[in-house]
Amino acid sequence: MGGCGRDYHKSEMPRIYVNTKTRNKKPFFLHSCNAYDSSILAIFPKFKVDSTMLQKICDKLNNTDWQEISFVYDGRFLFSQRSLENVMSDSSFNALGSVPIR
Repeated sequence: MGGCGRDYHKSEMPRIYVNTKTRNKKPFFLHSCNAYDSSILAIFPKFKVDSTMLQKICDKLNNTDWQEISFVYDGRFLFSQRSLENVMSDSSFNALGSVPIR
């Protein structure tokens, strides 16, 4: 019964990671490690993806103008679970998720 933080979602499903606060111009990335902490968010696509498609989605996220939609403050990207859940993606993302997971 220690002062442990909140646990993370454990899954073998493919995911894209993003640092919650970073100055890295390409904040979204792929990594083989499935463990992450509160400074990193994991984005799990809700449709089947292979590694090629996952990389395309990651690239698309990195090529999004996050400053234009108010995710950059003082030169630093600031992401949270809620802000990413509520961001409006443009229609070009729609074609990426054409195969839903059952």
